[in-house]
Amino acid sequence: MPKQLALFICILFIFWLLVRDRKLRPMPSVVLWIPLLWIMIIGSRPVSLWFGGGIKIVNPGDYIEGSPLDRNIFFLLIVAGMVLLLRRKVDWGRIFASNRWFFVFFFYFGVSIIWSYYPYVSLKRWVKDLGNIIIVLIILTEKDPVQAFRAVFARYTYFAIPLSIVFIKYFPEIGRYYNRWTWEPVYSGVTIGKNDLGVITFICGLFLIWDYIEMRTAGFRKTDKIDLLSRFVLILMMLWLIVYAGSMTSLVCLIFGVFILLFMRRPIARKYINHFGTYSIIFLLLILLLYSVSVVNWMQDLKDRRIIPSIKCPLRQNKIMHHYLEFGHCIL
Repeated sequence: MPKQLALFICILFIFWLLVRDRKLRPMPSVVLWIPLLWIMIIGSRPVSLWFGGGIKIVNPGDYIEGSPLDRNIFFLLIVAGMVLLLRRKVDWGRIFASNRWFFVFFFYFGVSIIWSYYPYVSLKRWVKDLGNIIIVLIILTEKDPVQAFRAVFARYTYFAIPLSIVFIKYFPEIGRYYNRWTWEPVYSGVTIGKNDLGVITFICGLFLIWDYIEMRTAGFRKTDKIDLLSRFVLILMMLWLIVYAGSMTSLVCLIFGVFILLFMRRPIARKYINHFGTYSIIFLLLILLLYSVSVVNWMQDLKDRRIIPSIKCPLRQNKIMHHYLEFGHCIL
């Protein structure tokens, strides 16, 4: 099949999904296009790369500075989001009180700018991460946050999954690249790297399966079976993509995520949901314990990579802590 025809069919399929979705789950408000644009950018590749621009690197400082186009777009979205939240008169005190430890952690990221090798670059990336919080708050402050979440992520999924497959199959100059060490083909789809493709595939897959379960349990009419079929087709496309891309990390995370989704629908899970935080801490402690003993060997075979026991490592050898203690936020 000619690549132009494949792209045309893909665009028609996306357009058909969007038209069907206007009836199924219309956008609750126009302002949700701000989160959608943000997610489409960070969930694919920078706008400058889509239009063949990118960063013109003349010296190392150009790479550090980044693209002015992308910086201005993110800045406009952040400002628009802040103005929107101020107009909604969000109860900031309640938000900080309900998520105090998250904001303490985020504040630590900001403090790490002080000892960063490139403070200005760290500051810009910290502000960009602040934009993620603003985008989340825009969705959560809607009258129906769940409906808003489904509307935004459904439209992003329609864009990311089909286009990734088309780019990988028919546009190798966009959807593939070669490993710099082995020269083997690596698949990136709409993103700029294999790991990024794995992340968005995992997120879209978890959303599609959750959305499919919700639609099945909502008692849809016979005339809505087309929507169920479209979700099923997208799930198959997602599975093909996650296997074809060879992202075992995303596959393992997807399996765990689906297990949690199904488990949380059980009455016994809902009964003890108030203790979810305690169970999570116990689960994390068990994972750390597994990393320190030989039981983790079977996980090494599954992941096909070396796993360094983090419990036995001193603080300076811990990659995450070493990153923030020496380099600062988003520098490395």
